[in-house]
Amino acid sequence: MVASSSGDPFFKDEVNHPRVSDALQAAIIMGAGVDQVARVKQSRSGSIKSCVIFFGGELNEVPDLYAKGSPITHISAATPPILMIDGELDHPGDRYPDFRKKLDTFGVKNEFLMIPGAKHGQWASEPFRKQYVAAMTRFLQSIFHTAR
Repeated sequence: MVASSSGDPFFKDEVNHPRVSDALQAAIIMGAGVDQVARVKQSRSGSIKSCVIFFGGELNEVPDLYAKGSPITHISAATPPILMIDGELDHPGDRYPDFRKKLDTFGVKNEFLMIPGAKHGQWASEPFRKQYVAAMTRFLQSIFHTAR
């Protein structure tokens, strides 16, 4: 969300932090929901409890909040490069096809990587941690090496 919403006054705290930039240079997301509207529509029940709690209602009650709370809504040419990483046992890549297409539309560098054998949330557990760290390091070096 932070990566794609830079510059949106809805999210910027001009009162307390008027001189702090909200722009990122790169982002890494792991097992993240990037389109809450699509996520709920694709769910079996048409409702996701955590979304109802977070957004204060069902999708049909507060659709604008679901859209506003979805990173895909905010993608622009200003979105920084993004690496998406999923574990092999965490529906790899299912979250990102439309997100990646939109990033591509705006010419935003993006990559997807699947960690073999990993479940959701295993980025801090061995033997997967080393693979996640290596992937993140490689991606960030590719961004910041070319920026010099």
